[in-house]
Amino acid sequence: QRARVLADIRREDLQEKQALAEKIMELAKQGEESAAELASAKDAFEKAMAFDLVMLESFDLHELTIDYPGWPAPIVFEGPRLVDLLDAVGAAGEAVTVVALDGYAERIEWQDPSAYDWVLATRRDGGYLSIGRHGPAWLVYDAGPGHVYTAEDEARWPWAVFLVVVE
Repeated sequence: QRARVLADIRREDLQEKQALAEKIMELAKQGEESAAELASAKDAFEKAMAFDLVMLESFDLHELTIDYPGWPAPIVFEGPRLVDLLDAVGAAGEAVTVVALDGYAERIEWQDPSAYDWVLATRRDGGYLSIGRHGPAWLVYDAGPGHVYTAEDEARWPWAVFLVVVE
């Protein structure tokens, strides 16, 4: 009985793979543009990296305090540096786009991650960020001593970050 069930599972798996191959061939027949689009999407998917909290915390964690005038009090952020994450995956490109759960996206030109001390914070004031409380991560930067933060700075700090795309 068990062998028959396993054979059925293998047959279904083979059928799914055949259906996928047929779909790819159909897209390829639609023209070079569709095939190129498919190849690009497949390539991007194969290069994707996922980090969970344990992995993020295995990097050196950096702490920075931001005293933005629009906030009731300074906030202490802690997390890995963005450049460390990018280096770990061998990322190269012209820009990084950071996407939040609500669809907000911030594009960072490639030289910016090293121009500022960008931190992908997973903690705020000693506690973990959670969904609904600016989590799972909040990308912030330290502009250096004496910098007076503005609304333009705050607009570049996406919270509820779940995706970083290297372009």
